[in-house]
Amino acid sequence: MKPSVTVDERGVILHVTNDAGEGVAVPLNAELVTEATNAAARLLSPEGKRALARGLGRLFLELLQEPEKKDDGKKV
Repeated sequence: MKPSVTVDERGVILHVTNDAGEGVAVPLNAELVTEATNAAARLLSPEGKRALARGLGRLFLELLQEPEKKDDGKKV
């Protein structure tokens, strides 16, 4: 991933591309910064930390479980 920042008639733009040149361009405006700040505050709140820990715990348990064997209809 190659991040870069440019300034043009649209304002400040964050570009993130891969080695093949494919990627996205995200305009950095006041609304986006406010939204990101609010999301970070929710994540860092006690309830946000608990929700994150619960989600990581569920993910860890799923990774430990053996994958289900699927019946593909073939007889051996």
